[in-house]
Amino acid sequence: MALRYPGAARERIRSRIRSRIKISPLIKKGVTDAPGPGTITINLTHLCNLRCKMCGQWRRRDVYRKEILSLEKLKELIDDVAAYRPKIYLWGGEPLLYPDFSALIRYLKEKKQYTIINTNGVLLERYAAELVDLKVDGLDISIDGPPEIHDEIRGVPHTFEKVIQGLRRLRECRRESGQRKPMVKAISTISDMNQDKLAETLDMLESSDLFDAVIFNLGWFTTDKIGRATDQIFQKYLGCESTSWKDFVGALGAVDPGKVKSFMERVSARRRKGTLPVFFIPALRPEEVEEYYLRPSSFMGRKKCSSPWSNLEIRPNGDATFCPDFPDYIVGNIVEEPFEKIWNGEKAKKFRRLLVEKGLFPLCSRCCGLYI
Repeated sequence: MALRYPGAARERIRSRIRSRIKISPLIKKGVTDAPGPGTITINLTHLCNLRCKMCGQWRRRDVYRKEILSLEKLKELIDDVAAYRPKIYLWGGEPLLYPDFSALIRYLKEKKQYTIINTNGVLLERYAAELVDLKVDGLDISIDGPPEIHDEIRGVPHTFEKVIQGLRRLRECRRESGQRKPMVKAISTISDMNQDKLAETLDMLESSDLFDAVIFNLGWFTTDKIGRATDQIFQKYLGCESTSWKDFVGALGAVDPGKVKSFMERVSARRRKGTLPVFFIPALRPEEVEEYYLRPSSFMGRKKCSSPWSNLEIRPNGDATFCPDFPDYIVGNIVEEPFEKIWNGEKAKKFRRLLVEKGLFPLCSRCCGLYI
């Protein structure tokens, strides 16, 4: 995959070097000022055309919120961070529902920003030619299993069929243009609804010839006890409540660690030249899976989170936060103040200082920011 997508390989290496050489020493020394961001994640809209059963956003009914940032404001943000050359990660809701989506992508690529889009793929056929023409770097496409499983989890009939149609159109456009971009990754979140179909899902994805890589996500979840403990810390030290975790409790159902472990071992055994690259997030060993699912308070050996020194999430109303899945503490708003004032402002440094002095929050144990 590295040879086929040198840009993706460079971005991955750049991220690792940044974390080890720039970020880790700062955290160790207790420095709360951060260098320029490595990733800007933009949540374009809460709106979504699906009703995914394991989605915390859907469960807390975010999809009915109509807040949205103007194209002009997003262009200002892109101009403000352009000098840092961050990766731009677009998601939602469903980002392709953003009304000025095409114009935004065009502006990002004019600015030569490395851009990845996380989408459910339902509207992909409409935008396929444009995404190829603009040389978007990557697409993360949600695939939860074979057609009937995928549609059941996504909550809307015929969703799988629409995604595959869009991917076929994208493949045609790539072939016609003679280029490999965008790199297409299938993202499959493991839950009790698809855990019996993991091997079948992988076989299906590989035989389709529509993907460049597959990521199986072990899923983000928490418990009432962990959430309440985090809420106490946030109220005491940050002056705000932590409540966003509530709709991640039980979101994955009762996942059987044995089934996931067996699948991971099978994937490890099948890796050979010519097969579709397969990754797991978090990147755990099969023998660690039981601890991951049955001991949700375990940090799995992780001792620090570097995300607040490297990444910033922009919400549909302009709010900036370090925690995309649990946006309880807001460090600023790009509608009200410039990026630079937010990135190393007092609120941002207060959050980093608390992590340095008190360590990881209980909720961090199963948050994507700790593992990606």
